[in-house]
Order: sequence, then structure tokens, then C-alpha cells
Amino acid sequence: MERRKILLGSGAALATALAGCSDSETSDDTPDTDGGNGSNETKNGNGNGNGNGTDPEDDTNETDERNVDDVPGFDGTKLDLETDAVEITKIERKGDAVDVVATSEVTDREKLYAELESFADDHDEAAVDLEAFADAIHVVEWTLEHDGSQVASFSVHVSWLVDYREGDLSKEEFLEYVKDTAE
Repeated sequence: MERRKILLGSGAALATALAGCSDSETSDDTPDTDGGNGSNETKNGNGNGNGNGTDPEDDTNETDERNVDDVPGFDGTKLDLETDAVEITKIERKGDAVDVVATSEVTDREKLYAELESFADDHDEAAVDLEAFADAIHVVEWTLEHDGSQVASFSVHVSWLVDYREGDLSKEEFLEYVKDTAE
């Protein structure tokens, strides 16, 4: 176990040095913050002193909640809707489905659908390798919430995304298919 800690600390130090982030000036005046375990981390684990593991300028967990590494061909950080009315809060893989949870200030379904005009393009951009994505995932399940209550849920079948990218389905048809799945 001690070797793992040493290797982890060494790897972190090497990565910092390679990234050019290490300070060439060192001082023995700084307190020992590694907790005595030989690692390169401060006691709170994030190195910025605030103890919460997030960047103080960025109080969202967008990269943590939207970076879905276990979905081949999909980049959750690129799934950005071109509307301020809907904000994605979480993306998670569940078997052959991707669950997306979002919040919305809009509660009227017709107004909500009007906000989703770019839905096809938004999904197309997030599917960075459509073939790998289509092989692993069957459907993207959306849940929209307002003040903790579900406003709507709908599905995006990956086959529709394939048809859209190949030009066999228009944006309008894509959105109509999505609306037909709404609950």
C-alpha cells in the first residue's frame, strides 16, 4: 500500500512538472501540507485550500457530472443545448442507455419544445464517434425537472441520430420523434 502512495505521489509530481505547472522557486518556509504520507496533495486533496475539491471560480460540477467516460463515442461535455431555459445537471450511463437530468425554468410543454429546436444538432455534436456510440447505446433518456419536480421526460433513440447525421431525417422530424416519446 505504501508503494502505491509513493507511486501516486511521484506520478502527480511528474505530471505537474511535465505540464509546466511546477514552481522553480522553492522555499522551506512553507508548511508541510502533505499529511505525512509522502504524496503531493494537500490535506484537503485539491490543492487550493478551500477544502471542497472544486475550483473557486467555477462553482458548478459540470466536468464531473457530464464527463461520461464509460460511453464510447460520446462526449457529455459537448451536449450543450442552445437555450438558457434548460440546463443539464447530470449525465450517467445505465446499461445501453444514457440518462440525462436537466433543470428548466419553463414548465409549459409547448414552450419547452420550442426551446429544443437545436436538439438534433446538440446530440449530433456530442456523438463524437457515432458508430461506437450506436454500438454501445440504444437510447438517451431525458428527465426535465423544475424545483425538484419532474416537468417532462422523453427519449432520443440513437437510430434517429444516425438517420439525422446521414441526412435521412430532418431536424423537425427528429424533434417530432422525440415529442412522441414525451411523458
